[in-house]
Amino acid sequence: MKKILPLLGLGWLALTSPEAEAAKWVTPYNFTDLEWQTIETEHFAFHYPKSKEMEGNPHALTAEYSAKRFAEFAEENWYDMCAEFNYFLKERIHVLVLNHGDELEGFTIPSWDWIVMSANPGGGLFSYSRGRMEWFSTVFAHEFAHVVSLKAYRSTAEPTFTTAVGGLYQNGINRPITKDSEGNTTSAFNNVGIGFELPFADSDSVWWVEGGAEFWSASTNVNWWTTARDRTIRVSLMENRLLTYEEWHHKVTAGWNDGERWYQGGHSFALYLRERFGADVMSRFALEYAKGWRPMFETVVEDVTGVDCRTLYDDWIAYITERYDDQYADVQAQGEVEGRELLSSQPEWEYKTPSERDTWLGDKEGLFGENARKWFGRKSARELEQAKERTGLYQYDPRTSDDGQWIGVVNRGSIQVKNMNRQQNRTLTGAKGSGYGLDATERGLQSFSIPYAAFDHGWDFTPSNDGVVLTGHEESHPRNKVHAVTKVYLEKDGYDWKLLVYYKFPEMVEEEVGNESYMTRRPSQTYFDKRMWNGEWNVIPNTLRAHDPAVSPDGKRIAFLQYTDGTVNLGTINFDGSDKQLLTEYTDGNWMRIVDWSPDGTKLVFMMFRNFQQNLYTVNADGSDLQPIMMDEWEEQDPHWGHDGKIYFAADPNGIDNIYSYDPEDGSFLQITNVITGAVSPHITKDGDLVYNYYTANGWKVYSLHKNEFLNDDVTALFATEQEAEHVETFLAETVDLSKYDAMTTPYSPMKSLSSPVVIPLIRMQQNQTDWGLQSGVQFQIMDYAQMNQLFAFALLGEDSVLQAGYTNDMFLPSFSVYGGHFQGKNTQGFLLDADSDPETTGDQDIYELKRTVMQNFGGGSVSYTWNGVFNTALGVSGYDFSVKGVDDMKFERFMWSAVPYMTFNWSNNSWLSRSINPYYGRSVTGTISHGFTDIVFADTGSVTIDDGEELDKYTFNQFELRWNEIIPIPSFGSKILGEAQKRRHVLYFDGHLGMLDRNVSINDEFRAGGRHPYNFGYGSIQPNSQFAGYPSWSLSGETMMIFNTGYRFPLTRPEARWMAGPFYLVGLAGQVSATAGNLWSYVPPSDPSKFYRSRYNERVAYDPSDVKREIPFVDTAYKNGNKMLYDLSAEVRMSSVLYHTMSWDSFVRVAYGFNEIRGFGDVDGDMIFDSSDNTLNSELSNETEPAGIRLYLGFGTGW
Repeated sequence: MKKILPLLGLGWLALTSPEAEAAKWVTPYNFTDLEWQTIETEHFAFHYPKSKEMEGNPHALTAEYSAKRFAEFAEENWYDMCAEFNYFLKERIHVLVLNHGDELEGFTIPSWDWIVMSANPGGGLFSYSRGRMEWFSTVFAHEFAHVVSLKAYRSTAEPTFTTAVGGLYQNGINRPITKDSEGNTTSAFNNVGIGFELPFADSDSVWWVEGGAEFWSASTNVNWWTTARDRTIRVSLMENRLLTYEEWHHKVTAGWNDGERWYQGGHSFALYLRERFGADVMSRFALEYAKGWRPMFETVVEDVTGVDCRTLYDDWIAYITERYDDQYADVQAQGEVEGRELLSSQPEWEYKTPSERDTWLGDKEGLFGENARKWFGRKSARELEQAKERTGLYQYDPRTSDDGQWIGVVNRGSIQVKNMNRQQNRTLTGAKGSGYGLDATERGLQSFSIPYAAFDHGWDFTPSNDGVVLTGHEESHPRNKVHAVTKVYLEKDGYDWKLLVYYKFPEMVEEEVGNESYMTRRPSQTYFDKRMWNGEWNVIPNTLRAHDPAVSPDGKRIAFLQYTDGTVNLGTINFDGSDKQLLTEYTDGNWMRIVDWSPDGTKLVFMMFRNFQQNLYTVNADGSDLQPIMMDEWEEQDPHWGHDGKIYFAADPNGIDNIYSYDPEDGSFLQITNVITGAVSPHITKDGDLVYNYYTANGWKVYSLHKNEFLNDDVTALFATEQEAEHVETFLAETVDLSKYDAMTTPYSPMKSLSSPVVIPLIRMQQNQTDWGLQSGVQFQIMDYAQMNQLFAFALLGEDSVLQAGYTNDMFLPSFSVYGGHFQGKNTQGFLLDADSDPETTGDQDIYELKRTVMQNFGGGSVSYTWNGVFNTALGVSGYDFSVKGVDDMKFERFMWSAVPYMTFNWSNNSWLSRSINPYYGRSVTGTISHGFTDIVFADTGSVTIDDGEELDKYTFNQFELRWNEIIPIPSFGSKILGEAQKRRHVLYFDGHLGMLDRNVSINDEFRAGGRHPYNFGYGSIQPNSQFAGYPSWSLSGETMMIFNTGYRFPLTRPEARWMAGPFYLVGLAGQVSATAGNLWSYVPPSDPSKFYRSRYNERVAYDPSDVKREIPFVDTAYKNGNKMLYDLSAEVRMSSVLYHTMSWDSFVRVAYGFNEIRGFGDVDGDMIFDSSDNTLNSELSNETEPAGIRLYLGFGTGW
C-alpha cells in the first residue's frame, strides 16, 4: 500500500540561510553622525561625508575640499585616459571619498563603476613607496586607469564577474568489502564526498593590471617614474628579489614589498615595451583580449608583439640590469658610503668562515646526529630572505636621546627603545661587540617596546630623556587586565583618529637574574601583568588628528602636524593641551611631513608639498617668516635639525635618495651618504654620528655611520636656494578656485546612487546517494555606493529549486538585515515496517512508498553591532515552515513550523587569515544563546511527532552553543627538530564545540554533526571541516554536544616552490593530521514495558514524559548512536592555487577513519528503503548502521 509519511528529519533539506550580512568594503562601522553629499560632474559623481554637527563636535569632519579636488583632476583626466584605449565611457563613474579614518585607502571595482579613495594618504609609507606626496591626482589616475583598462579588455558581459559551474557528489553508503566464489571483489568501500567549483572568468596578469595603471597614469601626464619607484626595482634586482616570471602574473605575495614589485615591476616593464614596440602597446593588450575569452592573458602579449611573454620578461631583466650596472658604477666611482645595520651582534649572513657560511645556508649538521640537518634540507631562498627580514621590515624614524643613552625606532606599530653604548656599538667601532657579560645583559634588560604607536609617523624623545612623545590612536592604548587579554572594548562611534601621547618610561628597578643583580625596565611579571603596561601613558588633550610630534629643546612645547580634509598644517601646543597654536592655516591640499626644532628653540624646519613641489621650509616658532630653504625639482624630505646647527635631510638630486646636510649660516650643502639603494630619515646622535633608514629588498633597516666616515662632498650647486621674495609669496598664496562645484553639489540619494548590478550565472549538480539534481540560475547583488543599503538574491531552478533574497541596511546603529527564501524539491524513498523486528522473517513486513514533493519557506532578520575590530554581536530571529505533498495531493500540507530568536557574539583576531592555507596563529570564539518555539501541525500524525520516546507537539526550548578555535605555532620545548619545524610554520590547532538544549526536542531542532564538505558548509583555515570527518554528514544528533578536535598542520612545499601550468598556478601545499573525540547525547525512552507503548512506526513512546531521561555526557551510552564516546582520525592535503591569474582555486583531499559503528542517518545502505528492524545498537528506527570505516572527501576549487 502507498502512504505519504512525514520526513523523519528535516535538517538535511533545510537550506543554509544566514542573514544577508553583505561585506562592507569600506568600514565596519555605521557613522550615523554623518550626512553625505554628492558632486555630479559630466562623467563622475563624487560622494563625500560631512558631520551633521560641526560646532562643538570633537570628530567634526568634511571631505568637501578633497571631493572637489578629485573632481577637478577627474574631469581633466577623463578624455586622456579613455583615449589611451579609444574606449570612451558612456556610464558615470561613482567615486566615494572617505575621511572617516587616518589611513590610506584606494581601490576600484570597475564592473560596479565604483572607485573608493581616502582624502588622507596616511603617513610616510606612501611617499617612501611612490615618491612625492601628490595624492589627489596620483591615486585618482591610478584607480581610473583600472576602470577604463578593465572595462576595455572585458570579453564577457560587464556585470558578470564569472560563470560558476559546480557540483557535489555525496555517497554515504558504506558497504563492506565482499568477494565472490572466485575471490573477486564484488562490493567495496564507497563512502565519499566529491565537490567541485569551476569558475569561468576573464584572465589578467597583475603586472599588467597594477603596473599598467601606474604606466597609464604617467602616460596621461599625472604620474612619472620617480626615484622611489626606481629604487624598488633597482634594489630588488641587485639583491635577487625581483618577482619570478610566475609570481609576476599572480597577485600572491611571498615576501616583504612584493606588492610594490608588482606595481613598479609592471610599470618598468611597460616603459621597456613602449621603447621597443610603441607607446600604445600596453593598451593594445586590452583591445586584443576583448576580441574573445582566453584562459591565459599572456597569450595576448605574443599576439600583439610577436614575442612570447617569457622571452620579453627575460629581455626586460637584461635591459634593466645594464642600466642599473651603469648607475652602480657611478656610485662606486664617487665612493660608497653607507655604514652598517645597527645590530648588537654580527648577523649570520655576514659570515667570515666556512663554518659560519654553512650555518647561514643551513648545511651545518647537529640537529640530532650526523647529517640530521638534511631531514629538513638546506634553507630555501625564502627562508634566507625571512632571516634578513626578521631584523626589521617597516622601521621608520630612528631617533636618539639627547644624552646619547637611548635609541628608538618605530617598528610595526610600536616604538622599540634600546640602550645605546657607543663604545660597544659594532656598527660604529667595527668590533664584533661583546654580546655577553653583565654590561650587555643589563643593557638588554633596560630595553623595552612601547606598543600602540602609529605605523609610519614621527615621534621624539623628551629632553629630560625619561619619556617620548609619540603619534598614537584614540582607541589603541593600555586599558585594563580584561582588555589586555581579550582586546574587547566598546567602540562607541567608530572613530580611531590619531593623536599625541606623552609616554613616561617605566622606572628602573633592581632584579636578580641567577647570581647577578641587574637594573631593568622589564621586571618579571605575572601572566596578566605582562599584558599591561608599565610606563605612564598620557594622552595630550586637544590633539585629534595630530601627528609627527617634536619636543622643543626646553621640553615645554610640542610641535606637530595636523590633518583635516586632505590638508596638513603646522602647530605647537603645551604638554597639557593648552595654548594650541596653528602656525599655518592652509585649506587647499597642502601636505607636510616631519617637523623639528632648531637647537635654540626659535625656529622649526619641516617638509612641505605644495603646488606639485616638495621642499624644505623654516618658520619662526610664533608662525612668522615662513621661508623655503630651496625650491627645486628634487624630493627633499625628513628634515632633522642637528645639535651642531645643521639641517640633515634626504633628497634625490642624483636619482638616488641620500642624506645631505644644510648649514643655515653659510648656505652650504654637503652629501653625507652615497648609497646605491636609498637613505632617508636621518638623525644625528649626541656624538655626531648618523643613524638613518637604509632601504633593502628585505625591509627598511636602521643603519648607523660614524662621523669620521661621512662623505662630506660639497653639493651646494645642486640645490636652488636663491628665490625672489615675490615669487615665494605668490607661490605660497596660489590656490585653485573650486567654487564652480558648489552648484553641482546636492544631498546624497541612495536610490540615485545604485551600483551596477552583479549577475553571476550559476550551474549546479548535486547527488546524494541515489538522488541526482541539476540546477541553473543566477546570483544577483546591488548596493548604493555609500554602502547604506545592500540587496542580495539568487535563484536556482531544476529538479530542486531555491529562491533566496536578503537585504542589509547600514544607515543606522546597529545595522539590520532581513532575508527570506523558498525551497522546493522532489523526494522518493521507501519505509519498511517490521512487526517482529526480525529482518529474517519477511511475511510481517510492509513497505510504504514515499513519492512526494517537499517545500520549505524560511526567513529571518537580525540587528548587529561591531564593538571594535575583533568583537561583534547580533540579535536576531530565524524561522521556517516545512510542508509535503503526495503525488495524488492537490496542495501542500504543512508538517511543522519553527521560530528561534537568538543572540550571538564573535571574537576573532584572524579574519584576514581565514583563506590562508596554513595560518600561523589565530583565535575565533563564537557563542550563541537562543530561545526557540516549534509546532508540529501535520494532521496525519495527529499534529505530533515522536522523538526519543516523547510525544512532541508545541514546545519551547533554550539553546546554548560555544565554539572556540585556536591556532598556535608548534612549541619547540628546546628541541632542535621542533625548533626547525616552528621556523617552517608548523602549527597546532584546537577546535572545541559545546552545546546544550534544555529539553528534549525533535530531530530538526537538535545539534547535528558529522563529516562536512566545504562545498555545502563553508568554513576554512580557522574553523576546520575536520571535526568528526570520520562519520557521515548529519549522522550524529542530540541535545548535548561536546566535540573536541585537534590537529597538526604543516607546509608540504617551500614558499618559492610554485608552479604554473597554463591557467593554473600552484601557490602551495599543506598537510594536516587531526583527531576528534566527543559525542552528542540525547534523551532515552524508558526500557520498562509498563512505561511505554509502541507507535505505528514501532517507536517506544513513554506514557509519562518524565520517564524520558537525559543522557549524562561521558557516562551514558548515546541512545541515538550507541556509543559513550566517538573517535576519528583524519589526514588531509590542502592545495592553494589560482586560476586565470586572478581567482583563488583552493582544493583538498581528506581521508578520515571513524572508529565507532553508529546508526547513521537516512538510507545508509543505498536501497532507498528505511528499515525499522532492530539492530545491534538498539535503535528501533532503523536496521541500517554505519560500520567503522573510511570516508573520502575531495574538493576541487571548493576551499577546505
